[in-house]
Amino acid sequence: MIHRIDIPNWRPAAKNQLINCHWTTKCKLKKIDREMVAGYAKQVGTPNALDKRRVSLEITLKARQKKADPDAYWLSLLDALVKARLLIDDKDQFCEMGTVTYTRGEEAKTVIILTDLEN
Repeated sequence: MIHRIDIPNWRPAAKNQLINCHWTTKCKLKKIDREMVAGYAKQVGTPNALDKRRVSLEITLKARQKKADPDAYWLSLLDALVKARLLIDDKDQFCEMGTVTYTRGEEAKTVIILTDLEN
């Protein structure tokens, strides 16, 4: 089963944002990510994880926005998915990192694609 979560005008906090900031700022950024993921997942009825899932990202950038490194968004995003119970854990036995693809569009958005896998 494949679950798709579309979140308009949002991207997870990038790794360099989280590493190069005060701890209170880091907490605020991660909280925003947790709330966005949980809220939009609930809105589309994404079920809690029961087994291993692959996580892929499709990021739509507006004109002049720059691509980030492919690994930039995983830190905060995986924590948000675990907190929302959309992943059991972010360890290898419960989570497989998929692809990160970038496209251009008139509106920025992030699509999280969760694919149920059998262990």
